[in-house]
Amino acid sequence: MVPTLAERGMYALGLVLSGFMGILLAMLGGGGSILSVPIMVYLMGVPKDIGPSYSLFVVGVVAAIGSVQYLRLKQFSLKAAVFFGVPSMVAVYVNQHFVRPAIPEQLQLLGMEMFRGTLLMTLFAILMILAAWSMIRKKNRQTPDTFDVEMPEQLQPAKIIVAGLLEGFFTGLVGAGGGFIIVPALVTIAKLPMKKAVGTSLLIMAVKSLVGFAGAAIGPNAIVINWTLLLPFTGIAALGILIGARFSKHVPAAKLKLAFGWFVLVMGTFVIAKTFLDA
Repeated sequence: MVPTLAERGMYALGLVLSGFMGILLAMLGGGGSILSVPIMVYLMGVPKDIGPSYSLFVVGVVAAIGSVQYLRLKQFSLKAAVFFGVPSMVAVYVNQHFVRPAIPEQLQLLGMEMFRGTLLMTLFAILMILAAWSMIRKKNRQTPDTFDVEMPEQLQPAKIIVAGLLEGFFTGLVGAGGGFIIVPALVTIAKLPMKKAVGTSLLIMAVKSLVGFAGAAIGPNAIVINWTLLLPFTGIAALGILIGARFSKHVPAAKLKLAFGWFVLVMGTFVIAKTFLDA
């Protein structure tokens, strides 16, 4: 079937927005999946229950490219990456390989009949709104995470491991890379400065997102992958992260965080409304 002019336009818009997603990922160390899942599902026609798994591939590849610059400048914490990343990676893999496939295709929830894709998109939208609120709150914007002041690392392994498990389980369920959770966690728990937290977050996301994608793409419940859609989307997002890395040093983190927070809030509200209207 030949795509219509409107479908081609939405596909082209989706590719443009994938570049924007890469720019934000470079600057904030998160937010890639917040944009990639809605773009893929609502602009590029990817099924709701597959979109989150596609997102893990995109975020994994793009975060790996973005982390190179931070690794070169030694703006990362290897200890924090291991303590947080390994438990998170295990939780994501288990989720993608066992938990998600175990969710029925159609289920009853609060007296409503709901498809699995609708449930996962609703959970994803709720996660978006919570993340947006944490970025918009004035109190959070004024904390030291908006500055690049080097302080001694105050790693508390037990707390970081628990945070990694919880983050990995939930983001693995909804197909998010988790950077918008990882960065605040590293700032508040490990006391990392913003740039170091961003570099560490990109390193963690690169590994765990690709492991999560492998969990969805391999095995008896493997998803069908449309590489002709996934590779161009990933390539343009990768170009975006290279551009974002150049501009990140010139943009105040506090202003960027506020603007992105409002954008995510609007997107999350739209996803919830669209999901329930479609249902």
